[in-house]
Amino acid sequence: MRLSTLSLAEVTASRPIPLSRTAKPIETSYAVIKAGGGDLTYSVQYIVRDVLNAYSSANVDWFDLTSGRTISFSGSMAFPANAVRLLVTAVSGSATAEFMVLQGGD
Repeated sequence: MRLSTLSLAEVTASRPIPLSRTAKPIETSYAVIKAGGGDLTYSVQYIVRDVLNAYSSANVDWFDLTSGRTISFSGSMAFPANAVRLLVTAVSGSATAEFMVLQGGD
């Protein structure tokens, strides 16, 4: 899978980044780089449901991989999921978050 990258600078949820449940190996790495002046609070989330067929921001169950982070952070998942997203819950000043996702496999 290619590297997926997006940036957020407001209180919002990013678009879901779809993952392959059949990739071998299944591991997925992610990183959030906080930049700019000011503060930013965020969570990285994943979903088990098929986000492409059932997506509605009000009706989907997202689970936190990390919650309430305020500094740059990286992590990984060693289990299958259908998608990941970045949820920004607070922003001040000119703070931005760059979200990068890379999944193993072909």
